[in-house]
Amino acid sequence: MDTRSILFSLIILCIGCNRPVADKQIDIIGHVKHIPHGKVYLTSAFHWDVFQDSAVVRNDSFHFRIKVPASFEPYYAGISYIDTTGRIRGFQFIDPVQTTEKQIHSQNAFVLEPGVTTITGELVCQGEGDSYYCKGLEIKSGKETALMYQLQTTSFGALGRRDSSNRVALIKKYSRIIRENSTAYTLLQGIYEAREQYTNKELEDLIVLFDKNVQQAETARKLKSFMDTRANFRKDKSALAATDTAGNTKNWISPAARFNLLVFWASWCGPCRSEIPSLKKIRARFSDQDVHMVNISIDKSRAAWIDALQFEAMPWEQVKVDSAEIARVKAGFNFSAIPLTVLTDHTGKELRRYAGFGENTEKELVALLEQLLK
Repeated sequence: MDTRSILFSLIILCIGCNRPVADKQIDIIGHVKHIPHGKVYLTSAFHWDVFQDSAVVRNDSFHFRIKVPASFEPYYAGISYIDTTGRIRGFQFIDPVQTTEKQIHSQNAFVLEPGVTTITGELVCQGEGDSYYCKGLEIKSGKETALMYQLQTTSFGALGRRDSSNRVALIKKYSRIIRENSTAYTLLQGIYEAREQYTNKELEDLIVLFDKNVQQAETARKLKSFMDTRANFRKDKSALAATDTAGNTKNWISPAARFNLLVFWASWCGPCRSEIPSLKKIRARFSDQDVHMVNISIDKSRAAWIDALQFEAMPWEQVKVDSAEIARVKAGFNFSAIPLTVLTDHTGKELRRYAGFGENTEKELVALLEQLLK
């Protein structure tokens, strides 16, 4: 073979090795007996009643064939069907990690990823209501599904409220798992779900451990956007503002006050409403002591917000974040759950935060303010 032929062969080989993700596809092939109504449905594992695709069952067999776009990310999926009573049910899959000779464990999820997934077995169910149970089916899928079963008991990505030594050990453990599975999109998704628990530096150190394709995925883009917003949001003083009931723009941080108490809440949040009597006591205690207090609503419905204000009658400043800005505000103040109470100085520098509002929060906050105001 001459030099030109060799070069041509190598070029063809390289093209084949670097075919875009868009050329790939997902095949889910099932051979399952006794499926009622002749159809199965592809769903998210977390929303099994929202159908994304369907396949006809013929001779106890079905086949999903899905073209994979370039932007596709593997995700946790499920297979649903409609039982003989008209209720939506989900397939259960035998858990190969936890199943023993004495007991079979099952899960309702797998990772939808390029390649072939096979599901086999017999749909045998019994019981009613909460006691309804179906025999697990055997599933064979790709690497991310296998990884899901291996890590299912670890809550991968979550740090929780751990002390510094345990925190360092857990991040080190996650780093090792990512290095060993650098092409796993679901690992990045786990980190993203727990993003508020990490510093930006910790997130940066974890992101670079992933394969370049994973680093360019939509989840990575959202994570980097979150990090950027968190780092820069509070530097823009104009961003720390929202509209009051009259439609006027109000700044959350008052430079004239020694301290600012920012309370993030919403009308639909039960714990937020439950803390209002305590907030009224705090307001009464410090109303004349150089503490600027403001409730910042993340309600999407202005009408619901106004109704709640009329009912609760909170005698301090009330503003609502524009719906389009809620995600930025959450990232900027690093929270996903409310209520959240943040105490700052006159410049907006955060001094203390209280996630939720526990039994001792009122006492702790009062004691802190009394100490600071001396």
